[in-house]
Amino acid sequence: MLEQESGQVLVDRERSRRTLEQLLYYATHEPKLFSKLKLVWGDKDLFRLAWLQRNEKFYYNDRRVPGTLGVVNRFRQRYCGVTMVQYDLNGEEILFWHRNTIKLSGRGDDKHVWHVLQELPIGDSELFPRIQSFNGEKIFNETSCFGVKRFEMNPHVRMRAVNKLGDDLAALESVLIEYARQAYELLQGETSDLP
Repeated sequence: MLEQESGQVLVDRERSRRTLEQLLYYATHEPKLFSKLKLVWGDKDLFRLAWLQRNEKFYYNDRRVPGTLGVVNRFRQRYCGVTMVQYDLNGEEILFWHRNTIKLSGRGDDKHVWHVLQELPIGDSELFPRIQSFNGEKIFNETSCFGVKRFEMNPHVRMRAVNKLGDDLAALESVLIEYARQAYELLQGETSDLP
């Protein structure tokens, strides 16, 4: 089963009431078994687990392995993805970016981390390299990373600079950092160090 993101979910609440109650239990009680055995990575896995456990049908986009946005260390030929990229149901158009590992604080110290889009082609995911989750070590300041770390060794991996994706997408991270700064100021009643 491909990786999926629960940032966008469509649920028939009437038909799925019992499954949603199961999901609520998982999300609020966090049974120790899940964390002890490292069975879940958060809400996205809890959705899947609740539907699987209750033997309820669900659909997720399995046309394409999600892409990632992140940074590259060219000297070491390593990649660190920090944002999951979701595609439309055909696997062609980018619909959703979820900044997973480096959250925005709005305190004025948020960094731009969307430098490169890493993608695998549409098709049989069994032929492609596995998306890895790994510690970025000293190269990436111990950040939790995901993606194909040694990207240059695999012909299926496509790397595109974010500034080549179009002006709107290239500017998106700066806009979001500014929104986070403004939200922080509203919540704190103070200004950050940024001009």
